[in-house]
Amino acid sequence: MKHFKLISILTVAVLALCGCTGYDTLPKGESKGIESSASLKALIDSGATVGDGEYRLVDVRPARKYAKGHIPTAINIPNGDVAKAKADLPKDKKIILYCETGGRAQAAAKNKLAPAGYSQIYNWGGFGKWEGEQEK
Repeated sequence: MKHFKLISILTVAVLALCGCTGYDTLPKGESKGIESSASLKALIDSGATVGDGEYRLVDVRPARKYAKGHIPTAINIPNGDVAKAKADLPKDKKIILYCETGGRAQAAAKNKLAPAGYSQIYNWGGFGKWEGEQEK
């Protein structure tokens, strides 16, 4: 019984540290080009995440965490507000979500955006894997 508890605790800890990624409805293979911090930075530097670019980068963490630092060009739509923020998330854009560890982004993608008709969503995971400069 002790071993089972220890294994359960370790499993939960590993999942929490690694983040929850995996929700991906982008065209086949496209997410491979944005999985890493460096590849996401290249996408941001190309201008694809602002204005008429084909992507929207969305930080679903609470506003206070976003204010302390976020990935450049990301807009903040806290997870609780995602369903109400359709004006900020055009359905013709590819939506890249992230949060602290990936769990809230996963929930926003799967439980709020996908049922609302968004078809190109990617859970990038947790802010902790971002290695570039932060905006405040």
